[in-house]
Amino acid sequence: MTETSPTQATQLKLECEKTCIVCSEPISTKANKCKSCSSYQSPWKNHLSYASAVSGAITLAVAAATFVVTSMDSVRKTLAWRDQVTILSLESRLGTAASKVTVANTGDGEIIGDSITIMTNAGNGFHQSQAIGLSTQVAPKKTFSEVKVGNERSDYKPENYLYKKNFGTCDIAFRAIQKKPKCGQVVVFSTNNAALMSIDRMTTLAGESLCQLPAEGTARFFSIEKNRYFEQELSLVATGTWKFNDPQCQNDG
Repeated sequence: MTETSPTQATQLKLECEKTCIVCSEPISTKANKCKSCSSYQSPWKNHLSYASAVSGAITLAVAAATFVVTSMDSVRKTLAWRDQVTILSLESRLGTAASKVTVANTGDGEIIGDSITIMTNAGNGFHQSQAIGLSTQVAPKKTFSEVKVGNERSDYKPENYLYKKNFGTCDIAFRAIQKKPKCGQVVVFSTNNAALMSIDRMTTLAGESLCQLPAEGTARFFSIEKNRYFEQELSLVATGTWKFNDPQCQNDG
């Protein structure tokens, strides 16, 4: 029986071992992975493992962020439910049923339109009010429009709107409407109404001064989720039209 000397045993051990490429610990020459640091002995495998770990971490982070965002909106709705509308455009001819209203539901749940109440007050004794009935149901983040047709009149033209030069003062113009409603009419707009802005531009270009007075409005809606009514104040402006070509109205215009 041949005995192996200590020197030969050491030599055999060295021939069967190699050094880990990462931690330098001795491992078997046949080993693909280090037992000490769990590193693969092929560099590309280590890079692939690292990339997979990074990709997994990113996926987890994105999923967590999505969950947080979704949960935050749900929590906000629970703690601070919001019923809210934005009047995108409004035009109402007081004294008739004619009106055009476009509303955006900027709140959290479905709503049903109820009414919009309008009031003008020039501070000189002249005032008018009117209610516009609404009935449309609208989902959150959606818009709706309601158009109500009234009696057609021939004075709904830009040249028939109230200009200061035709009456001397705007107070006289609005009092003339109150005195002869068949000759003139108050028209109320939302401040962002495209028709009003167009009339303003034409007035400026013509060097005229359009008679206007402040108006107030209250929009009333019903919240389906909360089973309650809610109101929102509106900032409006009023002007008017006059039948300048009507012989019965010329003495007042």
